[in-house]
Amino acid sequence: MKAQTSDQAINLQQYKGLWYILASKPTSFDKNWTNIKEEYVLNDKGTYNVITYYKKPSNPERKNVKHTLIPRKGNKANLWTDRFNFFVRADYLIHKVSTDYSWAVVGHPKHKYVYILSRTMQMEDNLYNELMEYIVKLGYKKEEVKKIPQN
Repeated sequence: MKAQTSDQAINLQQYKGLWYILASKPTSFDKNWTNIKEEYVLNDKGTYNVITYYKKPSNPERKNVKHTLIPRKGNKANLWTDRFNFFVRADYLIHKVSTDYSWAVVGHPKHKYVYILSRTMQMEDNLYNELMEYIVKLGYKKEEVKKIPQN
């Protein structure tokens, strides 16, 4: 598994685009979501406008939420602030990203949540299992990370 380490700079151009969420230790906000995909649009300020698309089991209609990903000044290049509105903010830590930007592991510095992102709706089992092992080595509990249905 070739990947960048968490202290290396993220290439903003390569990180933008569509990501599917294949697994997560979710927040209370997104714990029942399925079919999650996110579109990262890089703007001229060096931040991302993000649209997260999702479904809930109780409602087959696709919904979305808009938020902004802002790099932290003076910190590692992989630590961002995810701003959902003026008052709701969360830390966004890019733990690891593949050298070709085909997948990423994103979480929280205090292990409040973690996500496996992929450019495709599915991932080979051996890569998924390697990423799960990596997540556990970071200190997340394996039983708290669940696959997200994508269809």
